[in-house]
Formats: sequence, structure tokens, C-alpha cells
Amino acid sequence: LRLFIDMEFEDGTTEPGLVYIATPDNEAFLGDASDYEIAKQILHASGPSGPNRDYLLDLAASLRDMGLMDNHVFGIEAQLKRLMAD
Repeated sequence: LRLFIDMEFEDGTTEPGLVYIATPDNEAFLGDASDYEIAKQILHASGPSGPNRDYLLDLAASLRDMGLMDNHVFGIEAQLKRLMAD
């Protein structure tokens, strides 16, 4: 699912945003998968907004730029980078 919603930030400001939600009825839904399995799928997946790998790499970079830590995103990013190097 792609949802356009208003995103509210810690400082109280809002901006329009786009959120992707994977549900179990989606053929690409992996459920409880490892970072490696998710990265393997992301490597070759593409959607209306472009290659999924670009989205993940941009997300990880943005989180770092904001000084935020997300072990799940960074773990998938690390696996994706390993797969891309092969």
C-alpha cells in the first residue's frame, strides 16, 4: 500500500509524506524474515517509485543525517551492500 499522509515531526512541524505498508496479502510480503532475506528481495524489486534498493539506501542515509539509529534498516542496508558487491 502507498499512503500519502501528513508526517508530524518532533518539533511539531508537519510535511506531506508517502508511506509504504506491506500487508500479508501482498505477494511480495516476507513476514518474519532475516535481514539477508529482505535485502535479497529488495535487490531485485522495483515499484511505482523506482528500485527498492534506492529507497532503502536513501532511507538509511536520511536516518544517519538526522542522527537516528534504526538497527533493522541498517542491518538490511549492510546485507544489501554485500549483495550488491557480489
